[in-house]
Amino acid sequence: MSGSDLCRVCGAKRPADAPAGLCPACLLKAGLAASGSESAAVTVLFGPASSSILQAFGQEFGQIPPVLLRDADSVSEPGPVIRPSSSEVPEVSQRSARLQIFGEIARGGMGAVLKGRDADLGRDLAVKILLESHRDQPDMVRRFIEEAQIAGQLQHPGIVPVYELGAFGDRRPYFAMKLVKGHTLAEILANRKSVTDGLPRLLSIFESICQTMAYAHARGVIHRDLKPSNVMVGSFGEVQVMDWGLAKVLPRGGTVDDADAGHSKDDGTVIATARSAADSDLSQAGSIMG
Repeated sequence: MSGSDLCRVCGAKRPADAPAGLCPACLLKAGLAASGSESAAVTVLFGPASSSILQAFGQEFGQIPPVLLRDADSVSEPGPVIRPSSSEVPEVSQRSARLQIFGEIARGGMGAVLKGRDADLGRDLAVKILLESHRDQPDMVRRFIEEAQIAGQLQHPGIVPVYELGAFGDRRPYFAMKLVKGHTLAEILANRKSVTDGLPRLLSIFESICQTMAYAHARGVIHRDLKPSNVMVGSFGEVQVMDWGLAKVLPRGGTVDDADAGHSKDDGTVIATARSAADSDLSQAGSIMG
């Protein structure tokens, strides 16, 4: 199916000769809005967040050209490896959609991270989408949305910011985040020439992680999956903790329930207990400190 066969508002399949590029459902909504108030008609015109606001305004005021900045010379870090043929990439109209998708970066037990781009703002994104196999599982949908809400409310330099929560035409939820170019802490540790190599830098990274975790704990959030592969060190030296999919929100003044700490989730993911996680982290710390 080509992008021109999709509704420019909701992304659903539409007849090739559909008026204004809209599917029958959106045409009906537009007609009802037009017979009501003018403000309602404007709401239908611009559609959901996945529609291009530049194209919507362009239809009313004429073409609005995008502003594209040059790449920063100081940013030398390579971008992530992209798999454009991934089965998890949804169908999105590249001609009319604001959110463009180019391929898969990584995949976990609950979702896949895709390389995306906000065509209106001209910036690259990391787009996490629920796996196709979980689309019709209410518990997984709720957990996925909870992850987006948790990360979206944790406003801290050490946490990757969430820009948007939405759903594609296939009903799979997604959330768009900053695309951090750099290396994971796991990659940095693996590339050391000796156990003492880069120790001052590693201590600085460790301090940043502690500050981030202290902030999250103050907000009542326990990460529960903190490990080197979930820490990204970006091109500008920023240290950001990623993947809050197993995070637990504590009641005010509450603590983690030990009885719940080590059970298996429905998707097969095992949450480590505090003791086993600490043992693993101490092993890593021992190799760092020599």
